[in-house]
Amino acid sequence: MSLAEVAQGICSRAAVHQFESGLARPSRIELEQIAQRLGRPVEWFLAEARGEPGIGDVATMLRQASRRVEQMSRSDLPLLERSVLRRIAAGLRADSEIVAMIEHREGP
Repeated sequence: MSLAEVAQGICSRAAVHQFESGLARPSRIELEQIAQRLGRPVEWFLAEARGEPGIGDVATMLRQASRRVEQMSRSDLPLLERSVLRRIAAGLRADSEIVAMIEHREGP
């Protein structure tokens, strides 16, 4: 959905951009209307504003953790430990893909 579509009848497209960028804060009424238009609960936006990770952040964190664990699996650890770390990395990658699919299905 474009900024203009989100903003239509609620506020300006520029205002939506400022809300997204953190340069301005919507009124409670604007927030409720935007949340309704996007099919999200108001709490979803408030959690993001408090710095709590959103679903996209979770997918990114899982990918980063996977890469770190994969790097650890290349160290001078015993073969069994390296094998276990590779399995953990693969699981984290798979989890990140699942979360990314959920994010894509639910939208931004």
